[in-house]
Amino acid sequence: MEYDPPSGILSPTANPPNCPGDPSFIGHLMMLPTGQIMFTDFGVGPVQIYTPAPGVDPVARPTILLPSNSLAIGSVNNIMAGRQLNGLSQNNAYGDDYQGDTNFPLVRLTNTATGNVYWALTHDESTHSIAPNTFATTKYDLPATIPAGSYVLVAITSGVTSNAVLVTVH
Repeated sequence: MEYDPPSGILSPTANPPNCPGDPSFIGHLMMLPTGQIMFTDFGVGPVQIYTPAPGVDPVARPTILLPSNSLAIGSVNNIMAGRQLNGLSQNNAYGDDYQGDTNFPLVRLTNTATGNVYWALTHDESTHSIAPNTFATTKYDLPATIPAGSYVLVAITSGVTSNAVLVTVH
């Protein structure tokens, strides 16, 4: 099923071809940073990727506040502060069998000149709260292999991308 928050409509979607009648406890879902959903049913068949309808309710977006605009290559413990950095849901769970929580921020940096994408390691979140508009901080470490340059930095949680911040890596 796919839920459209503005309309309040829950619409059916096609069953994945590798598990047309599986009960819910057979499958695992994982929200990807792209907003797509990955599904597997423990079978020998292929992993399925579901791409939802485009668009995100603005209320669900994380917001970066107080960004560091100048970052050093390979630097550690950079601090990001914002609202809703953990999203509005833990996202993936099925009883005590599976908990694939995604309520933590990922930090993506996209080079403005080349379009190359780099990921920072996040750690030491101040909270894992999923309450709306919660203020939080997280630390992140830049890879030692990231080239110097201008980047667009975003936080992504449960497949939802924050506002973009322009940063310089030196």
